[in-house]
Amino acid sequence: CPDTYCVNMAADGQLTIEQLFSQLQAFGRKGDFAKGFKIASQILKRSPNDRVAFQCKVVCLVQQSKFKEALHLMNGHVTLSEELHLEKAYCHYRLNNLLEAKRILESVHSRTPSHNELLGQVLYRLEEYSSSLALYTDLMRHSQDEYGDEREANMAAVLVGQLSQSPDTWDEQLASQLRTDTYELFYNNACMLLHKGQAAAAEAMLKKAEDLCRQSLQEDPDVLEEDIEDELGIIRVQRAYALQVQGKVDAAGKLYAHVLKLKPDDISLAAVASNNIISINKDRDLFDSAKKAKALVVDGLDHKLTKLQKQCMLLNRCLLLLYTNQIDQLRGLIGKMKPSSDLPCLLHAAQKYRDRRIQDAIRLLQDRVVQHPDSSLTAQLTLAQIHLSQGHIEEACGVLQSLSTLQHFPGMVSSLTALYQRVDRTAKAKEVLDAAVAVWRQRKVQDESAKCLPELLQQYASFLMRHCSPEEAASVLEDLRQEKPSDIYVLAQLINAYSQFDARRAEQLSLSLPALDTGDSVVDVDAMEDAPSGFRYARRAVVTAASKHPSAQSAQSSPAVKEKERKKKKKKKGKLPKNYNPEVDPDPERWLPVRERSYARKKYKKTAGAVGKGTQGAAPDSPHASTEGLGRAEASRVSSSPSASSPKPQQQHHQQQQVQQPAGKAAQQAKKKQQGKKKKGKGW
Repeated sequence: CPDTYCVNMAADGQLTIEQLFSQLQAFGRKGDFAKGFKIASQILKRSPNDRVAFQCKVVCLVQQSKFKEALHLMNGHVTLSEELHLEKAYCHYRLNNLLEAKRILESVHSRTPSHNELLGQVLYRLEEYSSSLALYTDLMRHSQDEYGDEREANMAAVLVGQLSQSPDTWDEQLASQLRTDTYELFYNNACMLLHKGQAAAAEAMLKKAEDLCRQSLQEDPDVLEEDIEDELGIIRVQRAYALQVQGKVDAAGKLYAHVLKLKPDDISLAAVASNNIISINKDRDLFDSAKKAKALVVDGLDHKLTKLQKQCMLLNRCLLLLYTNQIDQLRGLIGKMKPSSDLPCLLHAAQKYRDRRIQDAIRLLQDRVVQHPDSSLTAQLTLAQIHLSQGHIEEACGVLQSLSTLQHFPGMVSSLTALYQRVDRTAKAKEVLDAAVAVWRQRKVQDESAKCLPELLQQYASFLMRHCSPEEAASVLEDLRQEKPSDIYVLAQLINAYSQFDARRAEQLSLSLPALDTGDSVVDVDAMEDAPSGFRYARRAVVTAASKHPSAQSAQSSPAVKEKERKKKKKKKGKLPKNYNPEVDPDPERWLPVRERSYARKKYKKTAGAVGKGTQGAAPDSPHASTEGLGRAEASRVSSSPSASSPKPQQQHHQQQQVQQPAGKAAQQAKKKQQGKKKKGKGW
């Protein structure tokens, strides 16, 4: 059997230590670490202080993912495990004891590349990206082995984390040196583009990463289709996020649903896809969002997510509870948020606002602003929004002006100016513009970074022109012209301002306007002045290429052509009806519908055969029923009256004729109607 090993026995029938080590090495090469663990235990029974056997026993446990047993073994033999720093740190890392793993690795005086690689991964999980990047940069310079691609992919992931956490310290030069020849590097470079706001380019790169991933994994015969789909799921979810950022919500939702339909084994992947679907649904499809929210509370998920991902998922769960009016559970989740954040206050305020307790929401936000004036920007903006929704424009302006960090930015200046003009506070709007222009002028003098100053000056000049201040507008535009000396629109605006109070200056500036480009055409001013202006609209003559030719013009002016055109223009006689009589005047009501003409016969509603209509016990309206009933009533009355004499036979016959006559007419009319129906239809 190929799985057995031929070994020599000792004199007493047992294997020697050397033979056991040979078996241990063979099992290690085969990957059978369970049998290797037993062999290492046999060696330790014979030689309890053998450090190599003890290390092999620990490695066998680690290879079987028995990290707790490995730690217990090392903690029980302190002397034998005092040099096993890497194994201890790795076990703590896999058990998510990241701080302990970091402490063990940093306590090693002379770290090997293996120590540094594990430490770099631990620091990455702890989101200490700068320290991790320094270690990976050193490893890339001094390591030359077959793991270079994986190491470079890890370094790219660290760069992505650094960009998301602190863009100011991001090493753009190092990021530009990364290769893009593996799907892992494609994926990480696309993540960098997403953090830089280039979603469309990131989507295209993720599509390439998906194709390259499938191609490279299909070349390996040992990789199953399920493994390929699991690997592709990560790229697809990221591509769906890129689509969602671009506003392509439907396409992103379909891609998220496709990944979740495959039921990925990675719980973090399922959680991210479910969370993003909840964010797409918002306050719609709450039942579907509630089902997706179960993926956000799976055991062991916290160790696989970053702090930002945890915060987003917690916020979406709170919003879902708010939409479904589960207030008690909402309060419990709000307690898990950071007290220093604005989110707990905003969620409480949103709950009160939904309950139409507007003043309570306003007081809650005001208290937050008073207690944390430096870290309550979102609360202040929300407070201003609530004031605007209630129509309190001046209160909203007061809140916005209290934002010292945003007070002079173009967006805030534009909002304040528009709001003050809405309540006819033009002077206040002018103060806001004056202050913003002064601040940005000062910043330009200090660091020359006031890129928004020209646009701000142009809008300020337009504001002054609208409110009849051409002198001030001209002064502002003179400054703007120094910023944009070649801008023709600024010059035109300046001429317009001077024309209202200094015509000579306006005329001087007009000389700087460029000449009117009329092309090769020559405009005859006299002909334009003499042209008749009686018609506002005139039909345009269609000039063809043939009509421009002299021979064509002479042919068109020939008598034959003129006679042909005259025949074409001849008006055709209108058609007259067949029974037209010129001696009889036409009907003056011929334009009216037949039913509206004075001589039209009115149609009466036929009540024949209306049996069973009306209230219970009522007599039918048909002629047969009414006459027959009348006859029976009279007959009974006559027979029951003792003083009345019976009528004569002639009178009876005459009465019967009177009674039966309407029935005969009704039958004849019904027969005519049926014949009329038969005559309808198309003939041959």
